[in-house]
Amino acid sequence: MYTDLTNNVITGRRWQQTFQPGRSYRLRFVKAAIETHFRIALDGHRMTIIAADFVPTEPYTTEVLRIGIGQRYNDVVGGGQQTAGDWWLRAVPQTACSAVHVNGDNIHAIIRYDDGASSRADPTSTSWDFGDFACDDEPLASLVPAKAPSCRPRPSPRGKGIARRTFHSA
Repeated sequence: MYTDLTNNVITGRRWQQTFQPGRSYRLRFVKAAIETHFRIALDGHRMTIIAADFVPTEPYTTEVLRIGIGQRYNDVVGGGQQTAGDWWLRAVPQTACSAVHVNGDNIHAIIRYDDGASSRADPTSTSWDFGDFACDDEPLASLVPAKAPSCRPRPSPRGKGIARRTFHSA
């Protein structure tokens, strides 16, 4: 959705996705903007974070994902947490370090469960507690790589005495 600031008219529509009850879904969040930290949450669902900035992590569960400029997270939702209804997927700007956003409390997508009801109404789900709106990242203690990175010297094709390092090699 887009709000035209000259006449305050909202155009477009919200992104919507239909989930099948009992299935799990991978969502990838990419924070590509040059300003603003966000907190992201899917009402009524816990997210299992499985990767941060392209690095697989030991899975951990959270209700609210904190995402800053240039960060990327993969998470898994669903898996029987809910079986019916319509749910808001919210992105809330963190006002402690960001400019004031027009309609900042209205950045939503919709997740619908295919329960035969074919709802088209806006969700009435309740938001998780987003906390203090500070501009902080995910807790570092939660971001544990699933595999320890390796760094070992390899002979260089350029000659004796020169080594190159390879990171994250298998």
